[in-house]
Amino acid sequence: MASTTTSLTDQELSALRKAAARFTPRPGYYAGLNPANVIRWALETGQHPSVLADPEGHRVRIERERNGLFYVKWDRPKKRGADAASGVPIGRTEQEVAWARETLASFLPRRSARSYARLVDEVAKAAGITGRVSMRTLRHTYLTQLARKALDPAVVVQLGNVSPREAIRYTKGAAMDRDVEVFERMREGA
Repeated sequence: MASTTTSLTDQELSALRKAAARFTPRPGYYAGLNPANVIRWALETGQHPSVLADPEGHRVRIERERNGLFYVKWDRPKKRGADAASGVPIGRTEQEVAWARETLASFLPRRSARSYARLVDEVAKAAGITGRVSMRTLRHTYLTQLARKALDPAVVVQLGNVSPREAIRYTKGAAMDRDVEVFERMREGA
């Protein structure tokens, strides 16, 4: 069961992506939004819901860096008097990031955080997920998946825009998840 303070299980995540691909919103209500792209955006960037609600204010953009990767970048409130920005790599080629450009265009004009929350909740219900699923749940899922792949709290701090303490918590949780997976594989092989 998902809640706003936990991440989705692998089965719930798979069901959510499949449901988003076939989800048809009520006419006019989410005009211009592609539910599959909104879910994908939240799961691949880990953006805080406030960023989606105010993409102009956070200057959400897609930029190519010197390392050849495209990044989704957004401004954060000033910290200690200095401007700060976050960025998450999303692809190497224009074809790989075309979905992100389309999704970014659909975020403008500005929509409320409530609109995105309602869309995510409706897709989750269509996926058969019990419990409440919100944009914050998708952020926790992003951080959990990032910790599973990176295995390094420093990477989670940088890409997840969280404190070192939070990054260590996600990395420890990912390590426990791996223990369970390895144990299950060992039982299957025995």
